Amino acid sequence: MLPINVKVASTLFRKARTVVGLDPEDCIPISAYKAIGASERVRDLVYVDLVDFTLRQRVDAFMVRLEGSLAVA
Repeated sequence: MLPINVKVASTLFRKARTVVGLDPEDCIPISAYKAIGASERVRDLVYVDLVDFTLRQRVDAFMVRLEGSLAVA
């Protein structure tokens, strides 16, 4: 079995210009500290960072349509 850890980058790295010298749109925020920590716990780990900068807006749009016991107050 090959362990795979998947993370989704859903927001721009807004401080990219000052931190790494790239425009936020040209920078993929990778959670290196999470990858390093996970690799220390799981041997031969495949770590995947997916990028979907529209995910947050799509989730928010879905959540506001929920009703009843599923609604978020």
